[in-house]
Amino acid sequence: MIPFISAEDLSAYLSTDTQTVTLVPDDLIVLIALDSGSQAVRDEIHRTINLSTETVEMTDGSGTDALVLRNRPIVELTEISVDGEVMDLTFVSEDKGAGILYFTDGSCWPRGTRNITVTYAHGYALSESDLPTDDDIARVPASLRLVALKLAAAVWRSRGPSVSGGNVTEEHIGTYQYRIQVNDATTLAAQYLTDEDRRMIASHRSAVVA
Repeated sequence: MIPFISAEDLSAYLSTDTQTVTLVPDDLIVLIALDSGSQAVRDEIHRTINLSTETVEMTDGSGTDALVLRNRPIVELTEISVDGEVMDLTFVSEDKGAGILYFTDGSCWPRGTRNITVTYAHGYALSESDLPTDDDIARVPASLRLVALKLAAAVWRSRGPSVSGGNVTEEHIGTYQYRIQVNDATTLAAQYLTDEDRRMIASHRSAVVA
């Protein structure tokens, strides 16, 4: 999954009043730092964060009037089936920001195990340039980006400014080996999460854990 912070973001985070840091976007350590910082935040809040145009989510019927989805904000609701029967979406209302679905008549979602399937678009734009004019999609919240940058910076500092002099992408070491390195770096990044960081992003934590 594409990181929701960029090399430009990390350069600005690392720079000080007396030193400007300019990172090479294709440098291996930069790629790993961005990926691992982003993934550590996703793992902490149990959300994908990135904009997904179509997710098919099977969930348990709550037996209450609220059906809480795993990811938010909701961008577009495409289809809902309950016990295998496709619903008319005009009878469903959405709290887009909270990622919650309700029946318009106030009735409850049938209780069950993975008896409801929701197809929907959700998540945040990765940059200002990705934002549509209709404002249906918001940019990744600043608190999530800030914590991800802090973790990415820790990974970057632990390995130094460059592994091989720039322009090294995952194709040079193989996708499998790259993912192993990112997984290891994500474990490292998570160790730098503080209680203050967790409080900062607590409001974005998913209420549903897969």
